[in-house]
Amino acid sequence: MPKLTRGKPIFFHGLKRSGNHVVLNWIKSGGEFRFFNNVLPLGKLVRSGSIEVARPRRLPVYFGLKTMLISIEDMPVDAALFRNVPRESRHVVLVRDPRNLFASRIRKGFRISHVAYPREMNDFMRRAIQLWKEHARLCLANLKPEGNLEAEGSITGIFFDQWLLDAGYRSDLARWLRIEPSEHVLEEAAHEGGGSSFLDISPANQTSADIKTRVLNRDQSLDQQESDVLAKVLSDSEVLELRDELLAAFSSDRSPA
Repeated sequence: MPKLTRGKPIFFHGLKRSGNHVVLNWIKSGGEFRFFNNVLPLGKLVRSGSIEVARPRRLPVYFGLKTMLISIEDMPVDAALFRNVPRESRHVVLVRDPRNLFASRIRKGFRISHVAYPREMNDFMRRAIQLWKEHARLCLANLKPEGNLEAEGSITGIFFDQWLLDAGYRSDLARWLRIEPSEHVLEEAAHEGGGSSFLDISPANQTSADIKTRVLNRDQSLDQQESDVLAKVLSDSEVLELRDELLAAFSSDRSPA
């Protein structure tokens, strides 16, 4: 397998509760990376007076030989977030089934007070829905990026739900990303960012049925009040159409491993 070219930054985009840290740990295990976690915290932006980045920030400085892996959560992929981004930068866009994603975010919102986890259909929830749609479209357009990795601004889409269950899909992604990750990483829970939503859940230590029940059916763990909020999110027909497209993209290729 050709090795990942060093020095070309990789921007990793995902909404909170998408499985970001589990997938990031998997990627990091397969190469030499200098990792920058959640470089634009949403809470800090809101406290500064705006949820969006008014002026591009300076990219984290790193002069070593490792590849920079930069995690960005709850931000538009095409936003001008940094002013010194190398032209040859690449992007990974992680998307989770909206039913599971928003169930997890809503459940967390009813347990902690954080702008990223609203408990009602407010402006922050609508923003998250729009971001999910953007990420889903980019993911669908870049599910099989082989041959384009070295292209300027290249994008690799990852559908988390399939990544979790399908060893063949993970193998394809590793080849496209030119990494050699360890499957043992999936046994470890991520603790960055307040803890993983997949604590003690991994395909390496549970059966496929266990994973489907606890991770791929998050909505079933919600109480009535939380379910009512999720129903409002999923009343968006465009969200459901994009979800169907993501599921259909894999249903004809293979069954989960």
